[in-house]
Amino acid sequence: MYSLIVILYAIQILPFTNSKDWNEVVVYHTQVVPWRVTVIEGTPVTVHCGSSTTPLEWFYGSGHRPIPTKHIKVDYSIILYGLRVSHTGPFSCKGTYKNKYSELKIFYNSVRVKVVKNVPYGWVLPSRIEVSTGDSVTLACGTSSLAQWLGMSLKVQNITYHENRIVLQNLQKEHSGPYICRGSDKNDKLFSIEALVIVDGNIRVRPSTIYRNW
Repeated sequence: MYSLIVILYAIQILPFTNSKDWNEVVVYHTQVVPWRVTVIEGTPVTVHCGSSTTPLEWFYGSGHRPIPTKHIKVDYSIILYGLRVSHTGPFSCKGTYKNKYSELKIFYNSVRVKVVKNVPYGWVLPSRIEVSTGDSVTLACGTSSLAQWLGMSLKVQNITYHENRIVLQNLQKEHSGPYICRGSDKNDKLFSIEALVIVDGNIRVRPSTIYRNW
């Protein structure tokens, strides 16, 4: 019965995952993408800032503190490396946007980054990750039973399984999409949770139809 449920679930997921361009990352003015992400220590995090000009500043916390870890800024994005549990908190960008009067305004917005040592039950980590063509990614599922992987993960040929983790190797653009783990928590309650993997994402910054006063 359990196997039948898994098969039916996969049938429902696959048409949906194939119908979307998962490489397309749209960031509207005044937004940050993602607005929240959870990762295991050491996993890189990519954040995009929806600024009408190149972001004026990136900082950590609420006090405009410098970014506390190694990072690279690329156009409207920042890639954070070497994250530790102590780095959990908001990472913010200061950018610009044009209001309905075409006046250039300044905005601040943040992504909440949570860094953990181990995968909690009912989670797949990293919950979101952006990589380049040819890279490898390790996804870990917090389950008390053997993890079953569904959806886009069925398309990747170079997969290595290690208990409740999978290593996706030599990733290509067509491998972008949600990777779903089906397992059970410590109370044997079934869950399905996904992580989003984006390979060579196309970042598009667009004006928002909602104007905000800062």
